[in-house]
Amino acid sequence: MSGNSVNDFMDAADYAIIHFGMINQDYLSDLGCKLQFLYDDIYRQTKINKKSE
Repeated sequence: MSGNSVNDFMDAADYAIIHFGMINQDYLSDLGCKLQFLYDDIYRQTKINKKSE
């Protein structure tokens, strides 16, 4: 996975969490929590895969 792909993913995930998952600036909705969990899981996997290259 290229650096651009990771950056594109992070940008899209941040957008989704902010626009679809925020109740207000301090709280995530249930969808926001699920999006954040998914984001964290995928991001962690990209870091693990990048270390093994």
